Amino acid sequence: MFIASLGTQIMLEAPLWSLALNMVITSSLRGCFEPVSYALVSDVCHQDQRIAAFGLQRMGTNLGWAVGPALGGILTIWISYGAVFYIAAGGMIIAAIVTMRIEDPIVASTAKSDDNVLRALGAAVREPTLRWLMAGTFLAALIATQMYSTLSIYLTDELSLTKADVGVLYTINGIGVLLLQLPAVAAVQRFGISTVLPWASLFNALGFALVGLALGFPGASLAMVVITSSEVMFAPAHQTAIAEIADPAHRGRTYGVVGFAQLAGVAAAPLVGGLLLDGTGHNHVAMWALIGCIGIAQAICFVTFTRRVTSRA
Repeated sequence: MFIASLGTQIMLEAPLWSLALNMVITSSLRGCFEPVSYALVSDVCHQDQRIAAFGLQRMGTNLGWAVGPALGGILTIWISYGAVFYIAAGGMIIAAIVTMRIEDPIVASTAKSDDNVLRALGAAVREPTLRWLMAGTFLAALIATQMYSTLSIYLTDELSLTKADVGVLYTINGIGVLLLQLPAVAAVQRFGISTVLPWASLFNALGFALVGLALGFPGASLAMVVITSSEVMFAPAHQTAIAEIADPAHRGRTYGVVGFAQLAGVAAAPLVGGLLLDGTGHNHVAMWALIGCIGIAQAICFVTFTRRVTSRA
């Protein structure tokens, strides 16, 4: 509904504040959808299938990110830009119909619950294992979002790359996820979550540090390949880790509080990146080394998390 209304606003040339309000609502709805979708994947798969299932889910998401903008651009040849959002809304309706046909094997409790967001977050923060997972998730989102905010500005302003070059770099990321996700799933299954989570974090730190050494498009491409390789390893391991420590009857709540930490990292990332860009942007190596340090802190959090999980088991 809100996607369709966004198309209407565009066609009517609605004021910017109304577009911003719509974006806030749609972003909030996405924040509600993702924990439920992750929990559902956890419920319908056997424990030994979860890593592969989350990998496939990641591939589907990235395929949508890759096809969506291209399809939208093609459609604007025949229809107005605002009308494209009506087609997108139709796709959301089809997705809703499909997901409504999936039966969740976990039976929801009929007991009345007095849980709310603040209580759920408070309980999560008081639980040491979950607290380390949330801290690592916040840092993971904080550094990952630099790829979409700070990196694009840096590449054009500091390295003088064209917008087309930047678009190709993000295309490399999308294609890389599709090509590397299945081998990455096999690697996660072989080495285990406790090994992959910290090492993928360190590899992510290396990728962002390499950005500071890039002198042009080839160096930036190498950094993007390293970052993408880390991404395809980290994502299925991370989602599986949440499923394994969560109470089966309340997986949605666990994914929700971890998702809250992730959204907090996403929200803080542009500010952190902007401050670093303004303060150290001309010293390329120092700036991206500082951003890489976020990945090192992320690795420390996940080392502590996996050790607590092991000791508790």
